[in-house]
Amino acid sequence: MQPISTDWLVSFSKIFYVVSELTIFLPLVVAFRPGRNLAPAFVPLRWFCVARLVLFVLSELAKRLLHYNIALLHLGTLLDSLLLGWLFYNFLASATIRYWLRLAGVAFVAFAFADSLLISGLWQRNAYTVALQTIGLLCLSLLYFEQMLRSVRHVEPKQDPMFLVSVGVALYYAGTVGLYLLENMLIAAKLLDDIWLMFNVSSVLTLILYGFLSKALLLVPSSDSTSVSEAYSQ
Repeated sequence: MQPISTDWLVSFSKIFYVVSELTIFLPLVVAFRPGRNLAPAFVPLRWFCVARLVLFVLSELAKRLLHYNIALLHLGTLLDSLLLGWLFYNFLASATIRYWLRLAGVAFVAFAFADSLLISGLWQRNAYTVALQTIGLLCLSLLYFEQMLRSVRHVEPKQDPMFLVSVGVALYYAGTVGLYLLENMLIAAKLLDDIWLMFNVSSVLTLILYGFLSKALLLVPSSDSTSVSEAYSQ
């Protein structure tokens, strides 16, 4: 008895991946819609969406033309981390946390370069940086949740843009870290089809992330950075 072919499922997975990544246009349209003056404190979120789209396009072009895009994936990990870290920095009120976050940012950049150039190399996924990224972003999300609980503001969580961002970030990075850590092993074993099947999970989580970001950007107030940051730190 011949094994059941999964070629159609692999083809579907590749299309689903592209579709999920292109849904980044949803939060981008919200962030750049005419007549909207996005609060400066949320600008890192706008640039996060821009960076995701640009790097996706460049990565796909490099994969097809050069048959190599690992360096761009490494860069994506670094930019995602820095832009989201900057966003959380704007809304975490504790001076101590903000101080340590600045130091952590410098240390993360140094480690990311070391991982790309010396540890993992530029021919496979920077697994150590991805793991560190996930730990850091989950910690930032939890810190924001704690700040919300201690806040005197009476705002429904579903009406708080940063709460929605934190939930989306936590779900996405916690859900995808295992996939990225396994990717190098599957490539080494030449199980490329298995990677595509596995990344259906990543595509679903990408849709969830961009959905949360779109909703968050719809709720972002149009005001100066001082008033916004003060409101979130009370």
